[in-house]
Amino acid sequence: MHVEETLSTLIYATRAKKIHNRPIVQYDPKEAQVTNYRREIGLLRQVCVHAHHCVHVCVTNYRREVGLLRQVCVHAHHCVHVCVTDYCREVGLLRQVCVHAHHCVHVCVTNYCREVGPLTLTRARTHTHAHAHTHTHTQTHTHTHNTHTHRRTATCASS
Repeated sequence: MHVEETLSTLIYATRAKKIHNRPIVQYDPKEAQVTNYRREIGLLRQVCVHAHHCVHVCVTNYRREVGLLRQVCVHAHHCVHVCVTDYCREVGLLRQVCVHAHHCVHVCVTNYCREVGPLTLTRARTHTHAHAHTHTHTQTHTHTHNTHTHRRTATCASS
């Protein structure tokens, strides 16, 4: 029967079993370079996308900070305006108070000089000497008091 064929098949199988294939892929150097370029282009695209995202985030943060700084500047400008307005208002009120006080002092001095003005120099001296006799003062103190009275009378008379 087919003993010869079977034996031949078994011998072939034994030899085929000893065959070891080591497949080696043969690349075209140009094709390998193109593959490397494609890989590098992919990585560069990822870098560009990341850089674009970072720039977008930075610009967004910059705009937000500029907006906040503008708000701070507007608020500071408003505060300065309010302070200057309040200061000017207070200065105006103080000027009015000073003018009123100056007027009151002028009226008081004028009224005082009217009352004291009719006193003559001799009446003032008599009053001073009487004052000196009622109190036991030294001559120096009486002279100082007399000088002060003369100055006050002279000032009122010139007003």
